[in-house]
Amino acid sequence: MLCERTVKEMKETLETWVKMFHALAEEKRLRILLLFVAFQEGLCVCELVDALRIPQYVVSRHLAVLKKAGMVTTKKQGLWVYYGINKENPDVQRIQQLCSALRYLPEFVEDWNRLERRLSLRKEGRCVVGFKAEDNQNLNA
Repeated sequence: MLCERTVKEMKETLETWVKMFHALAEEKRLRILLLFVAFQEGLCVCELVDALRIPQYVVSRHLAVLKKAGMVTTKKQGLWVYYGINKENPDVQRIQQLCSALRYLPEFVEDWNRLERRLSLRKEGRCVVGFKAEDNQNLNA
Protein backbone atom coordinates (compact mmCIF):
# COMPACT_ATOMS: atom_id res chain seq x y z
CA MET A 1 0.00 0.00 0.00
CA LEU A 2 1.28 3.44 -0.89
CA CYS A 3 1.86 5.90 1.89
CA GLU A 4 0.04 9.23 1.85
CA ARG A 5 3.27 11.13 1.12
CA THR A 6 4.04 9.01 -1.95
CA VAL A 7 0.53 9.50 -3.33
CA LYS A 8 0.82 13.25 -2.82
CA GLU A 9 4.18 13.31 -4.64
CA MET A 10 2.72 11.28 -7.50
CA LYS A 11 -0.21 13.70 -7.82
CA GLU A 12 2.17 16.69 -7.84
CA THR A 13 4.28 15.03 -10.54
CA LEU A 14 1.19 14.33 -12.62
CA GLU A 15 0.01 17.94 -12.26
CA THR A 16 3.45 19.18 -13.32
CA TRP A 17 3.46 17.00 -16.44
CA VAL A 18 -0.11 17.96 -17.34
CA LYS A 19 0.89 21.65 -17.23
CA MET A 20 3.96 20.95 -19.35
CA PHE A 21 2.04 18.95 -21.96
CA HIS A 22 -0.59 21.70 -22.07
CA ALA A 23 2.16 24.25 -22.62
CA LEU A 24 3.69 22.18 -25.43
CA ALA A 25 0.36 21.51 -27.14
CA GLU A 26 0.18 24.95 -28.76
CA GLU A 27 2.37 25.73 -31.78
CA LYS A 28 3.19 29.32 -30.78
CA ARG A 29 4.37 28.22 -27.32
CA LEU A 30 6.55 25.55 -28.89
CA ARG A 31 8.02 28.17 -31.25
CA ILE A 32 8.78 30.38 -28.25
CA LEU A 33 10.54 27.50 -26.51
CA LEU A 34 12.53 26.75 -29.65
CA LEU A 35 13.82 30.33 -29.66
CA PHE A 36 14.70 30.12 -25.97
CA VAL A 37 16.66 26.91 -26.56
CA ALA A 38 18.50 28.45 -29.52
CA PHE A 39 19.22 31.75 -27.74
CA GLN A 40 20.16 30.95 -24.16
CA GLU A 41 20.61 34.52 -22.89
CA GLY A 42 16.93 35.45 -22.56
CA LEU A 43 14.58 37.47 -24.73
CA CYS A 44 12.17 40.30 -24.02
CA VAL A 45 8.57 40.27 -25.19
CA CYS A 46 9.16 42.83 -27.94
CA GLU A 47 11.91 40.67 -29.44
CA LEU A 48 9.57 37.68 -29.46
CA VAL A 49 6.81 39.79 -31.06
CA ASP A 50 9.14 40.73 -33.91
CA ALA A 51 10.57 37.23 -34.35
CA LEU A 52 7.24 35.38 -34.27
CA ARG A 53 5.13 38.07 -35.93
CA ILE A 54 2.33 37.73 -33.42
CA PRO A 55 0.80 40.49 -31.25
CA GLN A 56 2.26 41.38 -27.86
CA TYR A 57 -0.81 40.25 -25.93
CA VAL A 58 -0.60 36.81 -27.56
CA VAL A 59 3.10 36.47 -26.74
CA SER A 60 2.47 37.58 -23.15
CA ARG A 61 -0.40 35.12 -22.74
CA HIS A 62 1.73 32.24 -24.02
CA LEU A 63 4.65 33.23 -21.80
CA ALA A 64 2.32 33.15 -18.80
CA VAL A 65 1.31 29.56 -19.63
CA LEU A 66 4.95 28.54 -20.06
CA LYS A 67 5.93 30.21 -16.80
CA LYS A 68 3.04 28.57 -14.91
CA ALA A 69 4.23 25.21 -16.25
CA GLY A 70 7.69 25.92 -14.85
CA MET A 71 9.28 25.96 -18.28
CA VAL A 72 10.50 29.56 -18.37
CA THR A 73 11.98 32.02 -15.92
CA THR A 74 12.09 35.81 -15.86
CA LYS A 75 14.83 38.30 -15.09
CA LYS A 76 14.20 42.04 -14.81
CA GLN A 77 16.87 44.39 -16.13
CA GLY A 78 15.93 48.06 -15.99
CA LEU A 79 12.70 48.55 -17.95
CA TRP A 80 12.84 45.13 -19.58
CA VAL A 81 11.86 41.67 -18.42
CA TYR A 82 13.82 38.89 -20.10
CA TYR A 83 12.33 35.43 -20.43
CA GLY A 84 14.36 32.29 -20.88
CA ILE A 85 14.28 28.54 -20.56
CA ASN A 86 14.18 27.28 -16.97
CA LYS A 87 17.53 25.48 -16.79
CA GLU A 88 16.88 24.38 -13.21
CA ASN A 89 13.89 22.22 -14.14
CA PRO A 90 15.09 18.69 -15.05
CA ASP A 91 11.92 18.05 -17.06
CA VAL A 92 12.64 21.13 -19.16
CA GLN A 93 16.10 19.77 -19.90
CA ARG A 94 14.42 16.82 -21.62
CA ILE A 95 12.19 19.22 -23.54
CA GLN A 96 15.32 21.08 -24.69
CA GLN A 97 16.50 17.90 -26.40
CA LEU A 98 13.20 17.69 -28.28
CA CYS A 99 13.43 21.36 -29.25
CA SER A 100 16.97 20.89 -30.53
CA ALA A 101 15.67 18.16 -32.85
CA LEU A 102 12.93 20.48 -34.17
CA ARG A 103 15.17 23.47 -34.91
CA TYR A 104 15.40 22.67 -38.61
CA LEU A 105 11.68 23.06 -39.26
CA PRO A 106 11.06 25.84 -41.84
CA GLU A 107 8.85 27.80 -39.43
CA PHE A 108 11.57 27.87 -36.81
CA VAL A 109 14.26 28.83 -39.31
CA GLU A 110 12.12 31.82 -40.34
CA ASP A 111 11.53 32.76 -36.67
CA TRP A 112 15.25 32.47 -35.96
CA ASN A 113 16.22 34.62 -38.96
CA ARG A 114 13.82 37.36 -37.82
CA LEU A 115 15.12 37.07 -34.25
CA GLU A 116 18.74 37.42 -35.41
CA ARG A 117 17.85 40.64 -37.24
CA ARG A 118 16.01 41.91 -34.14
CA LEU A 119 18.87 41.00 -31.80
CA SER A 120 21.26 43.06 -33.93
CA LEU A 121 19.43 46.13 -32.56
CA ARG A 122 20.52 45.41 -28.98
CA LYS A 123 23.02 47.72 -27.30
CA GLU A 124 25.47 46.15 -24.87
CA GLY A 125 23.48 42.93 -25.04
CA ARG A 126 20.22 44.55 -23.92
CA CYS A 127 16.96 45.35 -25.68
CA VAL A 128 16.57 49.08 -26.22
CA VAL A 129 13.99 49.35 -28.99
CA GLY A 130 10.65 48.08 -27.70
CA PHE A 131 7.77 48.22 -30.14
CA LYS A 132 5.11 50.70 -31.14
CA ALA A 133 1.40 50.01 -30.63
CA GLU A 134 0.62 50.50 -34.33
CA ASP A 135 3.30 47.93 -35.25
CA ASN A 136 1.64 45.46 -32.88
CA GLN A 137 -1.77 45.97 -34.52
CA ASN A 138 -0.38 45.07 -37.96
CA LEU A 139 0.72 41.59 -36.90
CA ASN A 140 -1.27 38.49 -37.73
CA ALA A 141 -2.64 36.62 -34.70
